[in-house]
Amino acid sequence: FKGEVKSEYGPILLRVTTRSTPNETFTIHAENTLTGDEWQNSFTPDSISRLTDAIKSSKKYSVFLEMLSIALHGKNKTELTYDLRTYSDLQKALAKSDKGASSEGTLPESKLRRLYMVMRYSTQFD
Repeated sequence: FKGEVKSEYGPILLRVTTRSTPNETFTIHAENTLTGDEWQNSFTPDSISRLTDAIKSSKKYSVFLEMLSIALHGKNKTELTYDLRTYSDLQKALAKSDKGASSEGTLPESKLRRLYMVMRYSTQFD
């Protein structure tokens, strides 16, 4: 997948590449076309398993890739969507879901510059 997506941080050029290697990695590369900021990370089946297990939404690697493909190509938008968020955005969302708890302190620069892709899905009964 390669395309430009609009976000509250400006237009983002997003590329997702997969490699048919023994560890079957896929890489997400994002670039803010206004600021030139870039983000990139690679994922393996094991890393996806750990991430989805941690949020109590276990997915097989092949299922996760299919969901990502559907979200990125805009198919079935009402059930599967994605968004780009900063660490600060995620902390605010956690604080809201934690009944107003706040996250105090100064964030290190490395966390402030990270960008997270959040994929959401809902079903008819959610």
